[in-house]
Amino acid sequence: MVMLGAQGSRIAYEFADQLSQVHVPMHAIICLGKQEQLKEHILQLRRNPHVSFTVLGFTSRIADLMSISDLIITKSGTVSICEAMYKELPMILDATGGVLRWERFNHNFITGKGFGTCLTQIKQTCSMVTELLLHPTALHDYKKNLINFDKNHGTTHIKAVLNQLLQ
Repeated sequence: MVMLGAQGSRIAYEFADQLSQVHVPMHAIICLGKQEQLKEHILQLRRNPHVSFTVLGFTSRIADLMSISDLIITKSGTVSICEAMYKELPMILDATGGVLRWERFNHNFITGKGFGTCLTQIKQTCSMVTELLLHPTALHDYKKNLINFDKNHGTTHIKAVLNQLLQ
């Protein structure tokens, strides 16, 4: 899955171009956000015969799409990262255009906790994804680390806070 936020990004086309050359069978879900004009260009890309795409514009079904994905390429915004963490979805964070100072923590956190990796050059996308799919040990480790990470869950956390306040 490629998701670059609700506003989307023109770089989605470049990610799609790289993913179209992956060397193993793969289906990519590419979420364009409000960059829907890229859809036709992406669908016209020459792809390896074992690579298929679903290209979506803005959608409210991100949680559902994450649930059926094995990996996400995403920007380093905290909301995107938290969504992927709670869905226990291994990540490749986009660091191709530089990383905002306040989002550097997210890169260090994700790589430090073993939840995923960072991509500094678009041209690394094909080889990185191919390697993860061909030899999924790292992908399984990322997933295991996400599953084992103790995450606060709003419903139980809010109940505990309310109980404390009421006592």
